[in-house]
Amino acid sequence: VTDMTSDEQAAVVTAANAAAATRNRAERDKRLGQCDWVVTKALESGTTVASDWVTYRTALRDITSHSNWPNLVYPDMDGSGGDWPTSP
Repeated sequence: VTDMTSDEQAAVVTAANAAAATRNRAERDKRLGQCDWVVTKALESGTTVASDWVTYRTALRDITSHSNWPNLVYPDMDGSGGDWPTSP
């Protein structure tokens, strides 16, 4: 067994971060898709999207600038905690 060089260790970290970023972008896109109905309903009825939904959707779109990106913490089973915004 040989130890990895620092370049090899960096490559492993880079690959892991890239995989986490891909997973988290897919999760973000899924969450945005799950609330597209809010925007569609507002557009069809000629109203505006409620501010809490705007805030939530903006937070999802901005998740890649979160301080823990790409290693985000997922909420607990009860939906509390974690780095992801909570839907209204």
